[in-house]
Amino acid sequence: MGSVWRDGVRDTLGGRLGGYTVGPGSRKLPVFFMEDAMPARRTRKEARQRIEQVFQAELDRMFPPDESKPLKGSKFLDWENQVARMRQALMPVMLEERAAVEENARVEKTGHCPYCQSGSVYMEKQETTSEVTSPDGVVAIEKQHCRCHDCGGSFSPSEP
Repeated sequence: MGSVWRDGVRDTLGGRLGGYTVGPGSRKLPVFFMEDAMPARRTRKEARQRIEQVFQAELDRMFPPDESKPLKGSKFLDWENQVARMRQALMPVMLEERAAVEENARVEKTGHCPYCQSGSVYMEKQETTSEVTSPDGVVAIEKQHCRCHDCGGSFSPSEP
């Protein structure tokens, strides 16, 4: 399947859609399972605390708080590698937390089945973690799952 477009523009992860098309010029298909704003998985405060912990650990590794410990590396390349390591540790955490604080990261209402448009949908107890590869590493995104009583279709209500 091709990229998802909304009026010629890519939609955001978990963004609300009134419908979507696959490729330019395709017919618009309705999306019934993204109806209301949904609660986030974490608060901003919790997300910031996790990001700050990771940042502080990496900062302490690069610039030890104990003045008696020497700084590592004596060449510019060493410093660049230290900063790259910091980025690779921090960026995936920031992306995971950004996804977790999104309004529609967790749904309470199941909505309609995207396959048969039935309202006979229930939320499965299981949640899974989907891994997305970013330029700075693997990002783990938590997903809920719904199943339709009528057609048996399974889908994640938190993605367009």
